[in-house]
Amino acid sequence: MDWPLGKVIEVFTSLDGNIRLVKLKTKNVEILRPMLRLYPLEVGEHQKELFQKCEPPVKTFTCDDSSAAERDSLNKAEANEPTSWYGRRLKRVKRLLL
Repeated sequence: MDWPLGKVIEVFTSLDGNIRLVKLKTKNVEILRPMLRLYPLEVGEHQKELFQKCEPPVKTFTCDDSSAAERDSLNKAEANEPTSWYGRRLKRVKRLLL
């Protein structure tokens, strides 16, 4: 089995504050790996704080009237188009009436 060792250099959190993805530095490359696929080695008491929940990022948005009007008009135009479950636009099937 191949078990390459690496060092965590960056942690990515999800919207709920849990660590989901990490950037690892191995001998040759930097790779992104899901947290569930990692096996921590020699984790001491002082390092356990890395695995605690992080605070979700605070996002602030400002909205003026013109951008709200544009967004509403775009939402109405998109509402008329049929979409799949995954959000793709569906094309109407052209059938030949022979």
